[in-house]
Amino acid sequence: MPYSTQSDGEERIGLSQLASLTNDVWQVSAPTGVTATKTTGGSLSEIAYYYVVTAIGEKGETVQSSQVTATCDASNHSIVIAWTIVSAAKAYKIYRSITTNSYVTPCLLTTTTALTYTDTGALTLASGAPVSDSFLPNASVVTALILRADAKIDSKAGQVYNVPFSPVPDLIKQLSISFWVYFAFQRRPTNVEIPKSIQSAYDEAEKILEDISNQEANLPDTATVRSEEGSINTDNAQDAINFNTGGALENF
Repeated sequence: MPYSTQSDGEERIGLSQLASLTNDVWQVSAPTGVTATKTTGGSLSEIAYYYVVTAIGEKGETVQSSQVTATCDASNHSIVIAWTIVSAAKAYKIYRSITTNSYVTPCLLTTTTALTYTDTGALTLASGAPVSDSFLPNASVVTALILRADAKIDSKAGQVYNVPFSPVPDLIKQLSISFWVYFAFQRRPTNVEIPKSIQSAYDEAEKILEDISNQEANLPDTATVRSEEGSINTDNAQDAINFNTGGALENF
C-alpha cells in the first residue's frame, strides 16, 4: 500500500494548488471578465447562445471560464465575446452552446490570440469540449509522484527495516508527503522558485531518512528490523532519536 494519499497532499498545500501542479497548467488561470453582447449583422438565429472561454498555456488548456449568454433578435444576429488578458496565456478557445451549462463536442467555436471575437454564425462548430469546471488533481500523476517518494524511502529505510512498511508508521507517512509534494513542485515552470516551506520540508525529510538509514533514528516497534544490522551499535556520541514515544508528529 502507498505510504500517503492524494488527500494528504491536498491538506498540505491545498486542493487548487495540487490540481494546478498535476495538470501542468498551474501558471495559467482561466479567463475572467468574460462578456457576451449582441450586435448587428451576422446570421445567428434569434435564440439565446451560451459561451465559455479557456486559456492555452505552455503546458495545456485551463478550465473553462464562467458562462456568459446573449440572445439575438430581429436587428442583431452576431454576438461579441470579450475577456480580460490572462498572464502567460498563448491563445484562447471559445466554446458555444444553445443549452445552458452543457458543452459537449462539437462545441469549439474558434481559437484566437485576441481578447475579443465576434460570432457571426459563419463558422461550423469543431470537435472539442472545454475542460470541466471541477478542476481536480490528476490522480495518475499523483500516484506516480507517491510511488517515486515511496521508492526513495524504501531505498534508504530498507537498509535497516523490512519494506514496504505495513502498517505504515506516522513518520514514514510524513516523509512520503514531504517528498511527493516537493516532486509535484518540481513540475513548475523553470522560472518559478519552489516555495521555501516546501523546500525546507523536503530538506528536513531527507535528513530524517538519512538518520533512519544510519540507525541514528529509530522507528516504532511496528517497523520490523530487516536483519541483524538493526541491532548493531553505532559509534555516534549522540543518542538515537526515538520516534516510538507516542508523541505527536509535526508536519515537515
